[in-house]
Amino acid sequence: MTAPLADHARTLAHLADIAEQAGRLVLEVYATAFQVDLKGPNDPVTLADHRSNDHITAALARSFPGVPIVAEESDPSLYAGHERAREVFFVDPLDGTREFVARNG
Repeated sequence: MTAPLADHARTLAHLADIAEQAGRLVLEVYATAFQVDLKGPNDPVTLADHRSNDHITAALARSFPGVPIVAEESDPSLYAGHERAREVFFVDPLDGTREFVARNG
């Protein structure tokens, strides 16, 4: 049986709140002289990526216990076995880090 539409609407609103909070964290870092590290060739990562990732994954874990969270800036061991899960979250905490680093708005 599927959940009623109202439950889906509440879930989506909650997820949007989590994303909005993460966005504020990203903008806080954007307003500073942040450091840029590299995960690999031409693969930058910043404090904004990490703060956003930490916020989103913690909020999802609290709200949806037991649901695996595959997050770009998380240790892969944290989501081992997610392929077998009925539900899973995929998180890219700052889509467009290169553009973020270039400060192109």
